This record gives sequence, C-alpha cells and structure tokens, in this order.
Amino acid sequence: IRPLRNKQEFDDEGRNNCNCVASYYTSATEGRTSIFVLRKVGAEEESFVTVEVDLKTMELKQCYGKGNRLPEEGVKEWVEKWLSRMAKKKHKAAMKGAA
Repeated sequence: IRPLRNKQEFDDEGRNNCNCVASYYTSATEGRTSIFVLRKVGAEEESFVTVEVDLKTMELKQCYGKGNRLPEEGVKEWVEKWLSRMAKKKHKAAMKGAA
C-alpha cells in the first residue's frame, strides 16, 4: 500500500481502475483527504484497490476495486488493520513529541 504521488498517478489510477479518483487530486494535495493504492505482490504496477483515508481521524473513507466494486474478500479487513497500525504509530509519535 502506498499513496498516490502526483497528478499522473491519480489520472492513471482512475483510468486503470475505472473510478473517479483523479477528481480527488486537489483535495489530496490540499490535505483534505489522502489517497492510497493497494497492490498485489508481484503486480505492483497494476491497479487493484483504491483507498481513501482521513488521516486526521485515521478513518477509512473508501476502499474499492475496479469500477468501484467491493474488493476481494479479506482486502478491506487488511486495509483496516493497516490503518489501525498507522494510527498507533501516529499516536506514539505524538506522545513522544509531547514528552
């Protein structure tokens, strides 16, 4: 899982995964949302699942496969576990900075 990094990646993901993620580019660059892509091991360049996360609340907003379909079984649960680990890391870093 990794963030989309530039306008071209947003455009490519939208075209390849048949979704509207390209329209989120401005919101993402302004920090109003964060967009990540999940790839299968061995197929890192192929669109698989597009994920929207609110990094302020560490809330999963969207998690869809091609054509905005629900992802394969177990994928959303994996993303939620990943997000939970990221939230714990964010909390630890905030506590360290406050000390």
